[in-house]
Amino acid sequence: MNSTSNIRRWSIAANGRLVGCMLLLSIVALASAQQRNVKPTNSRQHTVDHRSPLDRELDGLSKKLKLTEEQEPPVKSILEKKDEEIKRVMENPSLQRVDNRYKKYEKIAKIHDKYRGKIRKLLTEEQKAKFDKVDLRTE
Repeated sequence: MNSTSNIRRWSIAANGRLVGCMLLLSIVALASAQQRNVKPTNSRQHTVDHRSPLDRELDGLSKKLKLTEEQEPPVKSILEKKDEEIKRVMENPSLQRVDNRYKKYEKIAKIHDKYRGKIRKLLTEEQKAKFDKVDLRTE
């Protein structure tokens, strides 16, 4: 056999493997997409919450603190501003280096504290007592 036929055979085999891998990836992607649309059949399965993180955070606070309809819009506005400020810190190129990681998280903690104070001003005494136990970073 000459080297040209060996190269051709190797090329055909490589193309076959490539097609096989693409087919396998397509099957996995299709199965994954179908699985996302499946409703849970028992209490151990969970659905994915497709709401924005802001909406989930507001909903969580609203339920825990029993926010009134009048309190929700200003709280949402405060949470939006908090998220924007945190996003700017996270995207700040000077804070991306590993040696500045502590500085970045320190700034984020200060932002959380600042906006906690703003939300707290909108709450009743009963709500403040509950709010003091809530960690905005994990909501």
